[in-house]
Amino acid sequence: MNDPIKQAIVWQRTYFQILDRFFRSVTNTSAAKFSSIEGFPDAVRSNAHALATKMHALSNFEDELKDFYSRASGGLYDTAFNLGGNKLVLGGSSRFLNTHLKSVVVNSLYCDTILIPDPVMPWMEIDRSEERFQHVQILEAVHVLLHLRPLADADLINPTILIFPSWEKKLELGDPVTQRGMAQLIGQLVSCPTIDAVNSIPDLIDYVRNNSEEFLKSVETRSLLIAPGESEVISIKNSVKAYEDHISKYRSEAWLNEYSDFPIEFKVFNILMERYGPQYHLLENAFEFSASPLVCVKGQSYCFEKVSLLTIDENQWQQRLTPATAMALRALSSSSLQWLNNIPIESLAALKADGTISDFRLKLNAHINTFDALGDADSDRVASDFAVELRSLISNHNSQLRTLQAKYARAHGQTAFIATAGLALNFLPILGAPITATAAIAALAKYGKEKADEVAERNTLRKSLVGVLSLANN
Repeated sequence: MNDPIKQAIVWQRTYFQILDRFFRSVTNTSAAKFSSIEGFPDAVRSNAHALATKMHALSNFEDELKDFYSRASGGLYDTAFNLGGNKLVLGGSSRFLNTHLKSVVVNSLYCDTILIPDPVMPWMEIDRSEERFQHVQILEAVHVLLHLRPLADADLINPTILIFPSWEKKLELGDPVTQRGMAQLIGQLVSCPTIDAVNSIPDLIDYVRNNSEEFLKSVETRSLLIAPGESEVISIKNSVKAYEDHISKYRSEAWLNEYSDFPIEFKVFNILMERYGPQYHLLENAFEFSASPLVCVKGQSYCFEKVSLLTIDENQWQQRLTPATAMALRALSSSSLQWLNNIPIESLAALKADGTISDFRLKLNAHINTFDALGDADSDRVASDFAVELRSLISNHNSQLRTLQAKYARAHGQTAFIATAGLALNFLPILGAPITATAAIAALAKYGKEKADEVAERNTLRKSLVGVLSLANN
């Protein structure tokens, strides 16, 4: 029988091959060559006509992806559940953009595996005619995901990332258990007095319709409403306006016309469902896989914190983080360590493959333990102090590079003098120099070896943990 973890790693590589084939069939190039992540919108606009003529490849891509999951999803679920170590599951949204990518990179420095719900499948599970630019958003999700491919291709014992189908949209549309869970979640958030009678979304809609003033007051009092793009709660009126400004860019005209006729209570209800529904799926995934929830977008983190305070099925939704791990993850999200976002994914994959990444976790844990012993464990202070140590290590690393450069500069100078003087005999034999042409050739060979040694030593330093950190810091 095949090792299930090894098989899951093979599945992941197959998944990325499928993504890559689709992306190349549409763009005629790789994700890296098409554009940077930040430059994706401009690249799409510049190539809009050419891309539109190739989007017929989407049909084959959808068939291939669904066929892949018909074979692989069971094994992926089992592996995601059985993997040990520090395990996170990403959530808070069905999308995967640059912020999510950076979060995966930074948290992979400390955690063993990050489970990622497939952000492509939600576009294929059900009809999404309410969304404009569906094809572009699918292409964008594939583009960002493909930047993670070095982690899937790395020779690892355990996968650093594991992408799985969560079937969120399909469950929301047709699964009574999911519908009841989401309805009870929203009902608990707004302190619905008849929460025990809420067994479906229609039940919750009836409550909102019949108790609109009470519902709106509860949303306002509990500071529940936060629009996309907002990092803090504002008034209901302003939140609804911010939400409408946001969705006007992405929703279809038919959907916007229907939404415009909603009374204010149902506009607010719609926002709550869109903002807090993904939190339900996140906590369900965390429970199913015995993993800790990871939310990396500020507004979504706010929603998650609200949900995590609920008492609904508390044993099921408890976070599975040791205090030290929770502190480490908070520290890694601190502004003083934001530069860690710059770590190249290829370098992260190499550090994972050779095991030296464990040094990072040991160093961070040591800082957390020190602050714990002093009774002063605050994530920002831990992060700030840890950043000082990392920069000290980087400074020593850069000093080593300068010493290496000086060492070989002297050696190259001596060897070059011998080689130059010896070869000059071919042109100026009258000088009668004691250095022979044979010695010059030997000196050139020596120079070549010295140069190769220098490059090897320099690469060893640069590929080390501190070398990678230095590259990110610069």
